[in-house]
Amino acid sequence: MEIIKETLERGNTIIVCDTNVYLHVYSYSPNYSKYALSCLNVIKDYLYMPTVIEIEYKKHYKSCFKQMSKRILDSKDTFIRQIAKAQSDSLSINISLKKLGFDEIEELNKSLDQYYTDMIKSVDEFFDDREQVMTLLANSWEGVDYVFEIYRYIVEQKHVFPALSPIELYRLCEEGEKRYNNKLPPGYKDDKGKKNGLNKYSDFIWWKEVIRYAKKNKCDVFLVTNDIKEDWWSKDDKGNSILRAELVSEFEKTGQKLYGFTSESFYELIGKQYNISVPDMFEYALNLTDDDYCKRISDKVFDTIVDQLIYNGMYYIDKDSAHLGLIGIDEFEIVAYSYNYGTQEKRDGNNIYYILVYDVVLSGYSYDYWGRDDETKNIITSPGDYHEFKGYISVSLKREANILVDFENEDSFEVQTIIDGCFEESLYEPWDESDEMEFIEGYTTCPKCGNKINYHNDAGDGFCLDCKE
Repeated sequence: MEIIKETLERGNTIIVCDTNVYLHVYSYSPNYSKYALSCLNVIKDYLYMPTVIEIEYKKHYKSCFKQMSKRILDSKDTFIRQIAKAQSDSLSINISLKKLGFDEIEELNKSLDQYYTDMIKSVDEFFDDREQVMTLLANSWEGVDYVFEIYRYIVEQKHVFPALSPIELYRLCEEGEKRYNNKLPPGYKDDKGKKNGLNKYSDFIWWKEVIRYAKKNKCDVFLVTNDIKEDWWSKDDKGNSILRAELVSEFEKTGQKLYGFTSESFYELIGKQYNISVPDMFEYALNLTDDDYCKRISDKVFDTIVDQLIYNGMYYIDKDSAHLGLIGIDEFEIVAYSYNYGTQEKRDGNNIYYILVYDVVLSGYSYDYWGRDDETKNIITSPGDYHEFKGYISVSLKREANILVDFENEDSFEVQTIIDGCFEESLYEPWDESDEMEFIEGYTTCPKCGNKINYHNDAGDGFCLDCKE
């Protein structure tokens, strides 16, 4: 759809923007938000709003507006966290070198500590000298919520769709459940067990609102959404995103035409046809919502590296300070963990790389080698010594962000792995030698063969190794 301006001026076309289109404007850089607002204002006479989108916007706009200045004013703290991370990373490397006997590394540590101190001082001075500039950026809207002004205009023009009755909403929720079960667009990708009622079926309900309005008023629709999931979009032969064929087919039953856009493509066309200059920098909500994104995915990311910690935890243990047996610890338990912080490491085209840091407590039993059983040839080990270790791990991950992400719920990531970690022994409880006879002679009997079960032949399921289920 290349000629938006001419189509709108013919008078039989309306524009419907998803809630995320309005809310994303709060998350852009000052330059891009000004550009987006200019585009929305020049076509505001054609903006119409389904009642569900009005409800969602009114629910979130105040907190989004409040967060605008906070993201800029907090940039100093973000910068300092990056320095602290670099310092932590270098300390981990230095510990590894010290383990290898390179004691001179302490001299380097002292030198680096001074560099990091100087860096933090430089950051403090830089932001202190530019306090007025930061304040101006943080208050670039001068306390006026320009997105809300557009919403107010839509209301004043009576461009909010007629409200649905409770009976209509109930019937739509019933229909939405059937469609979601059959993966019929739109909205079924939002059904993650976390939403109920109106929230669960909101995409489907406002979609039906648009169809009803277009049919009754005989108008075409420009539909703009930043929800890029497969329940709205598919790919054509050239790899371009297009609205799902099912949506287009369903809408065309009204006798009208439907055109789909993301806000990025829509603003680009509006800017060209209405001569609105495009800013040099396109900084999307992605950059400005990194902290929220990292917190949101932190538990899911940790779940993906649990096995790495359980079976490869010895790699991160400071063995010089621990009382480990010769065999070490084969399998750890995670006693506790907490998300510390996350940071964007780098950007490579459409891929954004993050590092998430966790504080973790591990526990496990280490054993000494006592030889082999003469008959079975099985390895004989000592009883286990109990250990606990406190430390941290750093986890890397990749996020694809070629188009604006879902404002509230996007939590995709991939290529997650532990890239660093360091644990020191915090508790050591050696086995009690008074238990040695029980260890050797046995502490129970195998119900299948009748032999004594001890630490040598315990299969862990109530049977001895020879009779294990």
